[in-house]
Formats: sequence, C-alpha cells, structure tokens
Amino acid sequence: MARWIIAFTFLFGLFSSCGATEIRFDCDAPELVEGNAKYNQLVCNGVGFMTRNRYAEAAKTFEMAMEVPLFEMPNFELFPRLALAHFMAGNREKAMENLKKAELSLSVLTGILHCLETEQGLFVVRENGERIDDFGISRKMCGAAYDYFYRRFSLEQVLQEAELVKRYFDIKNRIRGIDEIVE
Repeated sequence: MARWIIAFTFLFGLFSSCGATEIRFDCDAPELVEGNAKYNQLVCNGVGFMTRNRYAEAAKTFEMAMEVPLFEMPNFELFPRLALAHFMAGNREKAMENLKKAELSLSVLTGILHCLETEQGLFVVRENGERIDDFGISRKMCGAAYDYFYRRFSLEQVLQEAELVKRYFDIKNRIRGIDEIVE
C-alpha cells in the first residue's frame, strides 16, 4: 500500500510539474490596478521577463496586458514599459512608436490634448481643434466612458498623473541614452 502512495505521489508531482508551462512573477509595479488579477499578473510577468533580459517575451506580455479591459479607465500606462522592452529587444521602430503613443496618451490625460467625438468618430485634437495623427490613441483614450476618469478631484490625483509623466520621461531618456551609445 505504501508503494502505491509513493508511486501515485511521484507520478502526480511529475505530471503536474510537466504540464506547468505558465511562468508567474510577483511584483509591486506602479501600473498595477486594484481588482484586476489578469492584468496585474501580465504586468508582473512582463516586469519579470524584463529583469531576466527576456525583452521580446516582456514586450509580448505587456501587449497582452494592454488588451485587458480596465474598469472605467483607459489602458495606457504600459506604453513606456512596452517601448523599453521593444527597444531592448532590438526593435527600435516599435520602441519609438510606443513612446509616441505614451506621449499622446499622457497629453490626453493631462489635458494638453483633448478628445473630440464627431459623426465620423473619435479624434484627438489640439486646443484649437486641429486633429492630429494619434496612432490609434483615440480608440484607447477617448469616449464617454472615460469622462469621469479625466476629472481631477484632488492634488493627490494630480501627483499620480505627474508620476506617470515622470516614468515616461525616465524611460524616454533611458532609451535616448542607450541609443546615443549605440550610434
């Protein structure tokens, strides 16, 4: 009887470890969203891949996280990390595209740029109403569902937005610094 228990335990452990291909990391990334386990796990996995120099996997994981719907808020905070992951993976074009998306998203968040809804659709516009090429940011950042998100109710909220902008510039400067060394 003891042999059967040992054999069962061994086989169960073997099968469960062989089938466990999913990698899971824990983190305390500032982009984590309360109550969204799927998004948070993808963010942490991406951060884990970055710390292990697995940049292409990190980029793919951050892209998957950015597809997860977030309740009553646009999903844009990972653009800078995604840019860095692409850059470190050797994809400079994708890195620059995601830095631009980060800049546009943060410009909408902070009120530098605005969303405009017309019969033709949603657009990102300057203060004077001029439409800009927004790289799809209007689909990510605009719409009535997000109107509440853009209101400011406290200085703490302004500080949180400033932290997002600071992280963007930190990564942008890091990419620029690496890029200058490579050239």
